[in-house]
Amino acid sequence: MTENLVNGDNIINHALLKKVISFEVMDGADFIAVSGNIIDTENFNINLAGGGPINNAEIIFIYIN
Repeated sequence: MTENLVNGDNIINHALLKKVISFEVMDGADFIAVSGNIIDTENFNINLAGGGPINNAEIIFIYIN
């Protein structure tokens, strides 16, 4: 999915209804170092610690089916 991310917490509603086990964030061709945590089966928090804003960040979720 593609989202605009700001410094600090970014609540992402992925609507996968799955447990996310890993994720990556890319800004163009560059991977971005971020932290994140599961909120529930539909929402995930991505934290940019001084690395934003990032417009059109690509977020890749890996989840348990």
